[in-house]
Amino acid sequence: MSNNDRKSEDQKTLNEEANTSNDNARARAQQEAERIGALRERLYSRGNVSTPYTRHTLKRNTSLEQTSIPQSVKPKPQPSPVMNEIPKEVDVSTSSNGDRHRVEENAIQYSDMVSNKRKSFRKKTVLLGVVFFVVALATSSLFMLSGTNTISGENISINVAGPIAIGGGEEMPFQVSIANQNTVAIQAATLIIEYPSGTHSSTESNKEIGIVRQSLDTIGTGELINVPLKARFFGGENDEKEIKVSIEYRIAGSNATFRKAATPLRFKVSTSPIVMTFDSIKTISSNQEITLKLTIQSNSPTVLTDILVKTSYPLGFDFTESDVETVSGEDTWKFSSLKPNEKKTVTIKGLMTGYEDEVRKFTATAGVANETDKNTLTSTLASASTEIIIEQPFLDVEVLVNGISTETVVISTDEIANIEIRYKNVLDTAIYDGKVLVELGGNALNEFTVGDGGGFYNSTNNTLTLDSADEKGLEEILPGRMSKVFFTIKPKENIGRAPEVKLNVTVKGQRIFEDRAAQELVGTVSKSIKIESIPTLASSVVYEGGPFMNTGPTPPIAEKMTQYTYKLVVKSGANDVTGAELTAVVPQYVNWLDLVTDGDTVTYNATTRTIKWNIGDLSSNTEVEVSMQVSFIPSFSQVGKTPTLLEAQRLKATDRFTGTVIRAEHPALTTGRLGETDEALRDGKVRAE
Repeated sequence: MSNNDRKSEDQKTLNEEANTSNDNARARAQQEAERIGALRERLYSRGNVSTPYTRHTLKRNTSLEQTSIPQSVKPKPQPSPVMNEIPKEVDVSTSSNGDRHRVEENAIQYSDMVSNKRKSFRKKTVLLGVVFFVVALATSSLFMLSGTNTISGENISINVAGPIAIGGGEEMPFQVSIANQNTVAIQAATLIIEYPSGTHSSTESNKEIGIVRQSLDTIGTGELINVPLKARFFGGENDEKEIKVSIEYRIAGSNATFRKAATPLRFKVSTSPIVMTFDSIKTISSNQEITLKLTIQSNSPTVLTDILVKTSYPLGFDFTESDVETVSGEDTWKFSSLKPNEKKTVTIKGLMTGYEDEVRKFTATAGVANETDKNTLTSTLASASTEIIIEQPFLDVEVLVNGISTETVVISTDEIANIEIRYKNVLDTAIYDGKVLVELGGNALNEFTVGDGGGFYNSTNNTLTLDSADEKGLEEILPGRMSKVFFTIKPKENIGRAPEVKLNVTVKGQRIFEDRAAQELVGTVSKSIKIESIPTLASSVVYEGGPFMNTGPTPPIAEKMTQYTYKLVVKSGANDVTGAELTAVVPQYVNWLDLVTDGDTVTYNATTRTIKWNIGDLSSNTEVEVSMQVSFIPSFSQVGKTPTLLEAQRLKATDRFTGTVIRAEHPALTTGRLGETDEALRDGKVRAE
């Protein structure tokens, strides 16, 4: 039965009980009224005795409901045995309408009390369920925490032991200890070692290692495992390193992975395996060439391999060259090996510009080359730096070679270099006791040809010195005055590879102060005179002894075919050349037979009748040659003449050392055969028959 049906039944029952109580109340009220009337009659009958009559003035009652009833005659209600029952006694002073109203109110109150009682019972039931759940949860948690088959990371100890200092590049052993103090085993245990940058394998040469994972499988209850490890650690002197170690594991019945880390092993690189130093001047004027010498020395007891050296140039430095060829750009060099205590040097040259009192810093870093990118550092072994201060150019010095003021001047082998040195005092005071010092060098320097301009050339140290005794203008260099000195150089002939004459010009003078000692002022400038490579051509026409079998009369006969072979020879000269190319035009009466000893590099354009020999790159003093066959049917108009078989040959190439375009030319080839004893063969004139 639903709650609504139940409430309807309860309400119907209450209404019936209320009607019954109403009827009973009316009957009792009627009986009580009759009893009160009988009492009044008895009281009035007592007034018939002979007693003085006394009249009382009484207040008039307008209704029975206002008549006072003695308290003694009022019915006393009986307490209900049950709290929620409706009292059966009704006050006689209450009208029938009032009784009905009270009965209805009591019925509603009874219904509410029944409903509230049921709600209170449900609340108590829910509260009791919540309390039971909390107690059960607390009990199960306590059981789990105090059980015998539990595992905790606190019961796994992992420690790393090793030295606190090691030399750079040396092998360092260390040990990892793992202890399982849980009551159950840990499974799928994996040891994870995170090495610092600059760590290399101790078993594989030049192999860098970072994070290494090593399987330990299962570690039983109370089991202790010791894992010995070793690696090579690189770094600069006093660099601090650390090795991070942790363990990953699982437990039976769970797919979750847990991790426990150890306190990192910290150590210091006590010594660097490489020592680097810079050697350079400390001050320089702007727009002057500077030379820096970088020394790399091994400090390792073992051989170091694939050492990479990188430099960082300051603002205002323009790299010119280095005596060791770079492997990347203008700032990276590589040394395949460095033996213990072995030294390597790199000389760097460049132009320095800047403002007065500015500081320029050069830095260099040496390390091990990266496995994937051989031109980058994977770890730093050593570093060095030097600072140079830009000073005011008190003496402005300029050097011209054959009227050219550029830093590098190119001349030919047979050309004389006329050197002009200009110097100017840029101060507002005079400079005294000037001196010009020229340091000469280079493999093309001819000591016998230095001079013709005064001064003294000392061949012992290859210096030319001019002072005030040689040049009066050096005695006092007035403010703003430009002065000049001259001398000449003729380079050597038949020199080796990359011929060059180097000049380092220094102009010195004294500035006099009244309150302190004289100050020496210096202005410097460097100059390079490069000797241009002169390639040579040795071309000829061959009839016999060449790579091809030639036929026909020689000297040639009119209207009869004779075959010839071009033999072209090119020699590069003192410098390497690139892009070498030789061209020549075949006369229209000569037939191209398309037979060439080096067919891949020789092409013939039938329209322009041009032969092109693409030689490409040639090392210094290298000789190459090619042969090709043609045929010739002379005309009667050529009888008695020596016809041309190949027009002038022209060679063009780029000199790698000087960067200039060089050219060479050989005259036309004819039917004449030089070196022949027979005059007719030597002349090569066409015959009528």
